[in-house]
Amino acid sequence: MAGRAAIYTRISRDSSGDGEGVARQEELCRALAEAQGLEVAEVFSDNDLGASTRTHASKVRHAYAAMLDAARAGQFDAILAYSNSRLTRRMAELEGLISLVEETGVQISTVASGKYNLATSDGRVIARILASIDAGESERISERQIAAFRANAAQGKPKLMRQRAFGFEQDGITHIPHEAGLIREAMERFRQGATITSVVNDWNSKGIATATGGTWVTTTLKRAVLGWKSAGIITYHRQPMRDEAGHYVRGAWDPIISPEEREQALAMLSQKARKKVRHAKWMLSGLTLCGVCGAKMYGSLGAPGRGMDSYACKSSCVIMNARDLESFVQQALALHLQEVYLHGSRQIDSPLPEEQSWPGDEQIARLDSQISAIFKAWEEGILSQEMAFAQAARLDKERDSLRQQRENFLVDSIRPSPVSASIEEILAFIEGSVVQELGSYSDPAPGLVAARDEDYEKKTLVLRAELASVTVAKGVKGRRSTPQSVMDRLTFAWRDGTRERLNPRLAMGESPFVPVSD
Repeated sequence: MAGRAAIYTRISRDSSGDGEGVARQEELCRALAEAQGLEVAEVFSDNDLGASTRTHASKVRHAYAAMLDAARAGQFDAILAYSNSRLTRRMAELEGLISLVEETGVQISTVASGKYNLATSDGRVIARILASIDAGESERISERQIAAFRANAAQGKPKLMRQRAFGFEQDGITHIPHEAGLIREAMERFRQGATITSVVNDWNSKGIATATGGTWVTTTLKRAVLGWKSAGIITYHRQPMRDEAGHYVRGAWDPIISPEEREQALAMLSQKARKKVRHAKWMLSGLTLCGVCGAKMYGSLGAPGRGMDSYACKSSCVIMNARDLESFVQQALALHLQEVYLHGSRQIDSPLPEEQSWPGDEQIARLDSQISAIFKAWEEGILSQEMAFAQAARLDKERDSLRQQRENFLVDSIRPSPVSASIEEILAFIEGSVVQELGSYSDPAPGLVAARDEDYEKKTLVLRAELASVTVAKGVKGRRSTPQSVMDRLTFAWRDGTRERLNPRLAMGESPFVPVSD
């Protein structure tokens, strides 16, 4: 046989990434071409791609498809490969090769599997038998790999990845301290109300690169910070693995964040996503209480060009101008920080109370089991579709309500890290606040409104580290709003257990606060 030939090379997994496997195949195929007196017209290579039915559909063998097109165009007379399994392990693709030979007359030869004539019935039978054997071997390899992975996962061993995870060395166990610190910091920012986009913009502006050296987008940052890997949990198909008792399977590596912190951060992000009325930041969201009904007060934007931004409870028992409230709370916080840190004896890292778990997890798990049992009964013909779907819908509504309660509990139970407010941040907060030497209170300043404040997140972290709540009393009807009238309506509950109001008759040397008894 004389003429032109194409060489096809392929390797399923190139762990080193240097292409040595396909290079060796090409070398042997060139020797085969020389032995058969063929001129090599072109080399087609698919490196790091499988050819079996287990290969993901997204991994297309572009070089293989291009070779078939070139063969149909008559650009060569023969196809050379190291073995028949390098060409394909799929029975459907083999039938395509047989059709190609019948259409074009192209011949196929291999180094290891020899030559078989697909133009004859005997040759086609042999090829189909070999392809069937290759397909079976591919499935056995896949099954052994899956079994080995599950066994390693059950022991907490990390899956070996070609690309390391952000925060970890290539071994998947050792932390990279700087990156692990960034993950913890971002998680805390999420717990305190920051958006993923704000952290993405922050990291990209600071030149912090992904594990691959690229820039951050919301999906990759959320996975890096709040993925199960960071929480120390083994996954299978990106879902957390559980043992026979239903508990998470812990990895052999130290977690960067705890599963509880992960859940709180995700709950806060979820609530933020649902409250997309119009873009704004509310420094006191969840911290402000109505002095009439005791419910939480939330920020609300006024109509563009008219109306004021305000805080109010759902019943609108109490409404207060957002600029006034946020300004005075920041001033009160600055005075409080001066009292307890600069003039007092409190330590920065005083411990916080133990966090409590939500009591309804077992009820949600029970509903999950009941819904699964209903659909199983429907599949087995025990329940009609109408009855099954009606029962499942009722239980699903109850489960959604419980999940919402759980999410609210997680958000409400978030306590700032004791180290989230450093002494440097505290001093910077005091210096940046509008307070005149403990001599008087200043009027609210537009620059202090949280929605327009460049240091919003930093101030929020310090605020939530100290303030448990601020209760807003109902204003006196007909009384004009003044700094004095705003002060009279506010009662501050600090995380150290004290309840105070601002001292309306402050003199030099006196405390800026008046204690309030329950």
